[in-house]
Amino acid sequence: MTGTNEFKLTQGPEDSVSAVKFSPSSAQFLLVSSWDCTVRLFDVGANSMRMKYQHPAPVLDCAFYDPAHAWSGGLDNQLKTHDLNTDQDTIVGTHDAPIRCVEYCPEVNVMVTGSWDMSVRLWDPRTPCNAGTFTQPEKVMLGGMTKNLYHGIFQNYTGFTVHDGIFFYRVSGVQYRRLSAGHRLLVHAGAGRRLSPRRRRLHPPGDRRRDQAQVSPACLFSFFFLFV
Repeated sequence: MTGTNEFKLTQGPEDSVSAVKFSPSSAQFLLVSSWDCTVRLFDVGANSMRMKYQHPAPVLDCAFYDPAHAWSGGLDNQLKTHDLNTDQDTIVGTHDAPIRCVEYCPEVNVMVTGSWDMSVRLWDPRTPCNAGTFTQPEKVMLGGMTKNLYHGIFQNYTGFTVHDGIFFYRVSGVQYRRLSAGHRLLVHAGAGRRLSPRRRRLHPPGDRRRDQAQVSPACLFSFFFLFV
């Protein structure tokens, strides 16, 4: 421990950390993916590594589906789910290029991945199987999910950054029964342009506008405040 509210975890990754995600049920457990090809589960309070599992290549993102299941993807193009209780892997599916983003939207019970193959894919975590693939104009570079910002202006959005354009998509029209009305995908671009949200299905997006950002974002959540 380095301070009252700070912890320096032992048994950390041997290369750069690519993502950190807390368990949805408790801040005690932390999921960490790394360029050392591992995903590790830490007990923060006990300052110990509970377990780790491997990918064949560096892991670029990870996410909890529930307290007992982790999902991850990276340079091996594989989307993997891991049972944290039984220590068993399942390869859910693949992209045609590295997977950059892995997010879970609990409101509609769907996993979302973004890839350098210029696609966003939805996954049913119960089966598990692919529930939709949506082509983007460039590589997907960044992702995030948030809700209830600005009194409903940005409710239940999942965000993905591509190289040249931000797209607001409504996913309620996808042929996937678990998606409910009002849930949308936000695709955010590093090239400084954005699209206004419109009530559309997964089809061509709305108006494109110039943003003032001159550099690629490091975190999607902070950029919601710039776009309003």
